[in-house]
Amino acid sequence: MRKKKSLITKCSAAVMSLLMAAGSVGNYSIVYAANAFKAGDSFKIKYTHNNKISTKKAVDARWNGKVLGTKMPGYIDENDNAMYSAYWIFGQSEGPKVLYKNSGDTFTLSRYSTTVKMTVNSKYAYVNGKKVTMATPARKVYNYKNDTNYIMVPGAWTAKQLGIHYKWDGTKRAGCMSAATQSGNSGSTTTTASKPATTTASKPTTTTTETKPTTPTKPEKPEVTRKNVTTSYDMTASDYAKEQSKAVPKYNNQVYDQAAYQKKIMSEVNEEQYLQIDTYHNVNESLYAQKMEEMLKNKTNSVLKGKANIIIKAAKKEKIDPVYLLSQTLNESAYGTSDLSKKTITEVITGDSLKKDANGNVIGFLKVNGKYITKKISSTTVYNLYGIKAYDSDPQLCGSSYAYYMGWTSVNNAINGAAKYVADNYIHNASYQQNTLYKMRYNQKKDNLWHQYSTNPSYAEEIGNKIHEIKEVYDGCSNTFVYDRPSFVKEPETTTKPTTTTAKPTTTTTTAVKQPTTVKYTVTGALPNSRVKASKSNYDLRIKLPEKVTKYYLEDKYTSRQLFMSCAGNYVSHFKKSANRSAKSTMSDFTVKYNSDKERTYVYIKPSSSYRGYSVTFNNGYAYVKWGTPKTMYKNIVVIDAGHGGTDSGAVGNGLREKDLTLSIVLGAKKYFDENKNYAVYYTRTTDTYPSLTARSQLANDVGADYFLSCHINSASATAKGSETLYNSQGYKATNGVTSYKWAANVHNFTKVATGFTNRGLVNRTGLAVLRHTRTASTLTEFGFITNKAEAASMKANTNKYGKAMFNSVVKMFQTNPSKR
Repeated sequence: MRKKKSLITKCSAAVMSLLMAAGSVGNYSIVYAANAFKAGDSFKIKYTHNNKISTKKAVDARWNGKVLGTKMPGYIDENDNAMYSAYWIFGQSEGPKVLYKNSGDTFTLSRYSTTVKMTVNSKYAYVNGKKVTMATPARKVYNYKNDTNYIMVPGAWTAKQLGIHYKWDGTKRAGCMSAATQSGNSGSTTTTASKPATTTASKPTTTTTETKPTTPTKPEKPEVTRKNVTTSYDMTASDYAKEQSKAVPKYNNQVYDQAAYQKKIMSEVNEEQYLQIDTYHNVNESLYAQKMEEMLKNKTNSVLKGKANIIIKAAKKEKIDPVYLLSQTLNESAYGTSDLSKKTITEVITGDSLKKDANGNVIGFLKVNGKYITKKISSTTVYNLYGIKAYDSDPQLCGSSYAYYMGWTSVNNAINGAAKYVADNYIHNASYQQNTLYKMRYNQKKDNLWHQYSTNPSYAEEIGNKIHEIKEVYDGCSNTFVYDRPSFVKEPETTTKPTTTTAKPTTTTTTAVKQPTTVKYTVTGALPNSRVKASKSNYDLRIKLPEKVTKYYLEDKYTSRQLFMSCAGNYVSHFKKSANRSAKSTMSDFTVKYNSDKERTYVYIKPSSSYRGYSVTFNNGYAYVKWGTPKTMYKNIVVIDAGHGGTDSGAVGNGLREKDLTLSIVLGAKKYFDENKNYAVYYTRTTDTYPSLTARSQLANDVGADYFLSCHINSASATAKGSETLYNSQGYKATNGVTSYKWAANVHNFTKVATGFTNRGLVNRTGLAVLRHTRTASTLTEFGFITNKAEAASMKANTNKYGKAMFNSVVKMFQTNPSKR
């Protein structure tokens, strides 16, 4: 009895030691971190959506009267809304108790049974899936003081949606919040009252039945709640196993056929593989550290020794289970002794072998001419505990290079980096929601089947076993454990013998022939004509169409690697129904949405994360979809590049910007290409964005373009004039043998005529990135000089004409020099 009581007393003391006397919940205090600013202080921000710089005066957010801690001050926007950090005020503060999940510019805020989904700069939000309009959208702003971007949300509106009472106090310059409602069960609240939303109490979260947590009226046994839920898989277990056996038929030289996989996916070896790990469960930190050191006892070279507190802090920060994180870390790093757990390097991958995201962050590696480009660096020790990005082609070089660019030059950084990686990409990822070990290995939706953390068929069991070994470290402080098991589609019933005696084959055959064949479909959009025709005998995906719907729109949304199909009306339930789809090939994603504004159903089909070409045939109630690499599907492929864009204005003169002119010219060309489906045209940009130079070339390389054409405007003195076209004498040839020079000459013949400017001819430029790295015939045409007043005026007035010249040059080249497949 004493032992149990001391456990609770210890838990209470541990909680109290973490709290500051600045607000209370029952007899406990809430943490309110000290801010580096106070209400009224001036600070400078920049709005990222329009690059406008503004000086603001800080406003506070308060919970029950106490200032909430944040690294980003609130401010009043141009519409007199108090804007607050979604992450710090709502996602991190103990008062509101809101779960914040972020995926790029789209994020969710969840409180009890309410989830609000917002996207930066969008006036539309979704509250429990229902579309609502915001008076002021979420914004991303840059804080000059701490050199960081923050997502800001309107305080009053956000609080209202989450069931939080909000009132503006002009005297204190603060948005004052308190617990108004709980729209569902609170697994984390300390109250035990049956009606937690009672408003008569001065402290909304104070319990009415218990005032001394250290002397509970219930037994002293720690309050642990266990819940069981299921996740539905849209396949039978046998079908799921069959798909797995196709993708990974072997692992560590062991054969895994359909039967072996079915045994794995129906495994009941341990229940920890089904534990939801998207919550931080309390642990006895000293026992946790003790268990970890026992497991590392014979690992004399382990870099993890003494790092228990770092792993716990990382789990808390990323809001994931700490026992899972320890088990995963031990497994992935061979108990901290793997080659990549600690590696001293003098060489890293660099240059064009670096794959970067839109913000310039390294996200992977690419081989150039069959090898990675590298550079020498001073001796540096890096730590990659999970072997992230350790490609099979060269795991040591790739894994250590990734650690180098991520700044994992200490064990602490590596632990935090690994925790963030699994949280962002799997556990808290809004698209995949793989919040159990089982889901991380066997993703729950057929549409995202191959988004898996590991190809090891036994991954979930192995990590689950480690959790089971040390689960005693979970603390006596209240924990709720949710076990989420799979529920597969029921296997079809089988019969011993097909019934044939009563069948009349001739009658059956006649009935099949008389199925309706007169339905005519109207298909619009700019999907190119394909070399390969989809049919009922040649398809990757067959979709049953809604009855009486005969008009469809098709588009290759290649920037997101999706085939887009839409039709009038709300047919979401029809297209979502798995029985209305038959797939012969795996897909990365299949999404159906309804656009209430346009009253249309949108279907997004994503076969792969790589570029794909498509053929779609509508016939007798079905849409047959065939896909393959663009070179397999399309005869004529060209990439059109509008130079500069986004933050890069290019040349400027006579009130014009190069980026605007090049985009207008390319959009002019696009109008003509959209009307001619004989060409598959990929554009590096069709809006005011800035693709990197590497991304422009890589697009052409990835789609297997026959030709690459970049549109630019020249700049020099006010008297400089004329049109010229650039080529690289050392550049690549097209697969049909056409050189960059020949391609440039063809383009120039059309552009010089269109402009009527002085003919400056062809210019050899071997140093331009897009002409060096594009692995086909490539050229860059300069229409005229923006610094020349007369040419600038002419170019502004004739962008459509110049676009048509680009279109005509492409048509002519394919006519005289057909692609070679």
